Amino acid sequence: MGRNRKRKLNTFMIPLPLAGVIVLLAAVALAYILLDCRCESLGSEIRAMEKESDALTRKCLNEEYKWQQMKTPRELERALQKFGISMTWPKETQIVRMGDIHPKENRAPREIGLNRVSKRE
Repeated sequence: MGRNRKRKLNTFMIPLPLAGVIVLLAAVALAYILLDCRCESLGSEIRAMEKESDALTRKCLNEEYKWQQMKTPRELERALQKFGISMTWPKETQIVRMGDIHPKENRAPREIGLNRVSKRE
């Protein structure tokens, strides 16, 4: 019978601490690549959202400008004429004057300045 002998192979054995360091470096490199990809995707999302925000801001300013233009006396007169509405100033009897109102105090309508109620004509 033959003896149990180790066969010698022509290989190089890496020491365990060195293998641990190599695995650790590979894990760190993989984590870096994953974080870099995630940062790139978040950056592109942020750029898209900023473009959308700028577009909405421009649209809002445009609508505010249009609204301001619609509120001018000339445009109001045009709108009234377009819809056939004739408006005049109210008569003195149609005006209700109100005094100082203190919301914390519970007072009757006569006490806060509602002396008369206007009638519709």
